[in-house]
Order: sequence, then C-alpha cells, then structure tokens
Amino acid sequence: MENKQNRKELIAEYKAKPESGGVFAIKNTYSGKVFLDGVLNLEGSENRFRFSVKTDLCPLHQLKDDWNRYGKDSFEFQVL
Repeated sequence: MENKQNRKELIAEYKAKPESGGVFAIKNTYSGKVFLDGVLNLEGSENRFRFSVKTDLCPLHQLKDDWNRYGKDSFEFQVL
C-alpha cells in the first residue's frame, strides 16, 4: 500500500512540474545554416538532440542532407 501511495505522489509531483518552453536553434557550424523552433519543453528538445549526436542519427528531417554531408559534430544546440 505504501508503494502505491509513494508512486501516486511521485506522479503528481511530476505532473505539477512546469514545462519550460521557449525557442531553440540547431546551428550548422560548417555552413552557417540555422534551424529555429519553438517548443513547450526545451529540456526534452535538448535531450533529443544530445541523444541524436551520440547515436549519429539526424534529429530532424530538415537537417538530414547537411547532417550526412558535414557530420554530427558540425551541429550545436542553442537555447535562445
């Protein structure tokens, strides 16, 4: 019973946590091209980008050609 209550409290705490939305850019440092996007969860977007770099999987279809041409190390994530 105690585990269920603790689980419910943790879920409620997670849901009450405000999302920090905003605008971010993914910049190709080689070509200078910039992809801009506004999201409700900046932390999640940055985590997806970091995971994409680690696994060498392009995070966005719009970047795929440059990702394949210049490589994952040519991109950086910036919160604006």
